[in-house]
Amino acid sequence: RQTIFWFLMRQEPVVFINGYPFALRHQDKPHGNLEIMFSPPQITSIGENLAKNIRERVNQSGNQTLKIHIDKEFSENPLEREDSEETIEVETVEDIGSMLADVREICNVSLEFVNIPVIEDQMPSYKCYDSIVNALRNEPASTPCIFTCQMGKGRTTAGMVIASLIKEMSIMKELRILEESKLLEPEVVKRIVKYKFETVSGSNQYANDPLARGEFELIKELINANTSARQAKKKIDI
Repeated sequence: RQTIFWFLMRQEPVVFINGYPFALRHQDKPHGNLEIMFSPPQITSIGENLAKNIRERVNQSGNQTLKIHIDKEFSENPLEREDSEETIEVETVEDIGSMLADVREICNVSLEFVNIPVIEDQMPSYKCYDSIVNALRNEPASTPCIFTCQMGKGRTTAGMVIASLIKEMSIMKELRILEESKLLEPEVVKRIVKYKFETVSGSNQYANDPLARGEFELIKELINANTSARQAKKKIDI
């Protein structure tokens, strides 16, 4: 069966109600994630107990309902979000483990789950980098990887960048083996490496937009302060 890695880049425990993900929030800060420092096994355990407590609350409601809080409408800026309380009819409540078990059975795949506890809008710890490296260290570059967080933007993007760099090293290793085995000419390997890993993709509709190119003031300051940052940005752009 196909092996797929699912990296959950959230440090907050998650439960699935009627198939939709929900997380605990502080009652005075409904638009911000809880910043709790637990290990992945602890986060899993908290999620299991949270799902159990929600089931009990739903059963005690008398009509299988639960009050939830959601953003009234989408807003990029957390300060502009408006909280809305709703009462929903609950059909299913699952923790991450039971949800993944359903996915494995329905899709008939070997799904490897890895929780990477990253706090939103903060740089991942070195342990987070190591967890992704260790998970993919012995995997071929073709192994599919899924990355999710809350919005699928900040933390998910960080995880995808890390995995892409790991896969690049894996492909480079495989190309060198083919070259040493005389299955590929050195010039062919050189062209593949240059095209895949050393060349920024062609122009597009955003080519002339400095913000789309990531030329933010903070990034420019970082590049000026650290000579290696320019090369690092180029690598990420590729």
